[in-house]
This record gives sequence, structure tokens and C-alpha cells, in this order.
Amino acid sequence: MTSEPFRAALTGAGGFGNQTLRALCQATDVQVVGVCDQNSSAAQAAADDANCPSYTDSRSLLVETRPDAVFVALPPLPATELTRLA
Repeated sequence: MTSEPFRAALTGAGGFGNQTLRALCQATDVQVVGVCDQNSSAAQAAADDANCPSYTDSRSLLVETRPDAVFVALPPLPATELTRLA
């Protein structure tokens, strides 16, 4: 019996976000389904590393990818809104 991979999304493609992304990509039972950052270049670079779509809007990330979990690598204030959305 094979189980489906754990579908993870990441918000925040800065220093901590990139560390988190590397760990997620190394996990054999995790599929990174999207990366979001307000900086489109940072989002795209991180998404290229994970072979997934990039987003600059967290709502779009959540609606389009329907992840099992969202890893939040954001400062506290923006993270509060995302936590409510997720």
C-alpha cells in the first residue's frame, strides 16, 4: 500500500524560508505544491528549486494548491493574516 505524499506549501522565500524549503524538498514523503513571497523574483527562484508554482499572493496559493499544511516563514504581522486564511 502506497500513501499519497504530504502536500506542503511555503510562504516566505527569505533566509528561513529557503532553509525550510530545502528540508521539505529532502523529505521523501513531502510534495511541495507551491511557494509564495511578495517578492516575485524570490518566489520564482524558490519555486524553481522545488519544481513547483510560485505565487505572490497567499490567497491564490491556498486556493489553487489546497495544501495539507502551510509552512509560514514570515514576520509575525503578515503571518497572523495567513494563519486565519489557512
